[in-house]
Amino acid sequence: MTFPGSGNTWVRHIIETLTGYHTSSVYCDKFLQPVFKAECDDSFNWDKSIAVKTHMFSCWWKRAIVIIRHPLRAIMGDYQRLRTGRSHTGVVDPQQWNWDDWYGLSTRQCLRWTAQFQRIFGTATSPGCGNATEFKVFFYEDLKTASGELNPYFLEELLDWFGIPKDDSFFECALMNNKGSFARKLPSNHPATKILNDTETHRRMTEAGCLQAYDYLSSKFPHLKQPQQQQPLPGAQQQLSTQPPVQAIQQQQQQQQQQQQQQLQEDQHALQVQQFLQADPLSAVAPLQQQQQQEQQQPQLIPELGVFLDPNGPLYEPAFQHLSDGSQAAATAMQQAAAGMA
Repeated sequence: MTFPGSGNTWVRHIIETLTGYHTSSVYCDKFLQPVFKAECDDSFNWDKSIAVKTHMFSCWWKRAIVIIRHPLRAIMGDYQRLRTGRSHTGVVDPQQWNWDDWYGLSTRQCLRWTAQFQRIFGTATSPGCGNATEFKVFFYEDLKTASGELNPYFLEELLDWFGIPKDDSFFECALMNNKGSFARKLPSNHPATKILNDTETHRRMTEAGCLQAYDYLSSKFPHLKQPQQQQPLPGAQQQLSTQPPVQAIQQQQQQQQQQQQQQLQEDQHALQVQQFLQADPLSAVAPLQQQQQQEQQQPQLIPELGVFLDPNGPLYEPAFQHLSDGSQAAATAMQQAAAGMA
């Protein structure tokens, strides 16, 4: 049971997804029939469905789930429906928006909103025909969390109301598939977005009494609790995210030490060379000359002959003189030189 524009169709989707049972309606809406298979249930007392949609506020209903939405937002949604051929998702053309039409219709709807809820729940001075045991009251604004997700406590309350164990329901499926097919999306630049802050609208609705009636109902019935989101300790998440692992720290320290040692060795070597040259510049050449002389005195390989010869020996010079004649001539020259030495 809801006032038009208060999320009745969306709640039907939640109930069907959660329980696996069909919901019905007293209206047999042809637009909703493709989605809600029991929309036009014509059985006696609608006994083929788990719940029946209605906007008729009456104590003829022995048990009812009542969704109360803030009257301003509910009337905003219903105005779009009435001015778009009773479409569940339609939006009035911004070019055809008429503030006078909105003021007139919204005021009449505000009076209707007040009268219907007072018929069931009464006022501060007169009781209504319903009570909290026969009517399960939810406030539309409580059905979603602060982040816009479906409130899981709403599902738990529904299961308890229907007497269905949680294990026999589709709880997780309902949490994930909670959008429905008939959400009205109002463009951000639409004139209707200014209604919430429009002073004339608030003045008219205050005079009509629906805003005060909502405050009374909000204080009379308990609100659905919200799930508490676990918050990290101040600064804890930042410390965890910026602090590198221990292995990374050790590896970084080792690399820094190696770089420092290498730089120190290079600096020491450069200092030694500089001091050595300043003391005796010519002495730096002597070791190089000695090294070259030692290399010349070592036996050298003659690739063409495949042998090592002493550069200072008697066979070295004849071999190089006859290499141009081929390796055989060089070998002959070496043999002759060796015979002469004998």
